[in-house]
Amino acid sequence: MISKKLFCNTLGRMEVLQRAEDQVNLVFEENAIDFNMFSFDDVFVLLLEVLTATMYDEDSGWITYFIFDLNYGKEYGNNIYLTPRNESGEFIPMHNSEELYQYLVEKATDNGFI
Repeated sequence: MISKKLFCNTLGRMEVLQRAEDQVNLVFEENAIDFNMFSFDDVFVLLLEVLTATMYDEDSGWITYFIFDLNYGKEYGNNIYLTPRNESGEFIPMHNSEELYQYLVEKATDNGFI
């Protein structure tokens, strides 16, 4: 496992880069520039692989869910069907990367990884 600070800082930086990528692509689109796709995808894939492995999240995919489905936690609770639940049906707090980290640590502990 990695530290909470490194985990949260990494997700925070990924979000900043993703927003910057979106803005660059918007400029291309608005100006009808032929080259209209700028992407950090390779970096994101590598970072996701590292975060997923170090947080023992390979089987559940909570990190990917948090980023793409919950928009880094910003969409948490906006759709009852997409709000994460545990095996008992209780809601899992994932408003931010700190709550995600806490949940991943609990899961890793319950599964005997740490």
